[in-house]
Amino acid sequence: MKPRLLLPVLLLMAAACHAPRVEESFRDAAALPPDGWYTFEMTLDDPQGRYDLSFYTDFAGRPAEASFPVVVRLTAPDGAQMEEQVFWDTARRRVLYRRDIVPPQTGVWTVALYLPEIRGMRGVGIIREKKR
Repeated sequence: MKPRLLLPVLLLMAAACHAPRVEESFRDAAALPPDGWYTFEMTLDDPQGRYDLSFYTDFAGRPAEASFPVVVRLTAPDGAQMEEQVFWDTARRRVLYRRDIVPPQTGVWTVALYLPEIRGMRGVGIIREKKR
């Protein structure tokens, strides 16, 4: 390979190795564990980074409920936990949970969601988006 082509190729290879700006994961309701928690892992690896975290779902038909409670449990890489209850408006398939999260610890976080059984719900997903 010619030396002039080597640098651009190496730069492209290095750029391809970076973590994705958006991480998305979906759990099918049919595969929900017996404990009833939808559990996800997400990587927050930039101590100066800002992240948005959204939840989304899909329904087979229109749910009877106007909203439903969701217990959100965040577990830090060191095992520390934070839990709160929020409400999800069923008119919205995707909801922003938190904007501009600055992680107090970097690494792999666990996000667990507990919600009542909703007729026609196909599952739940999360989207982690890193701000530029």
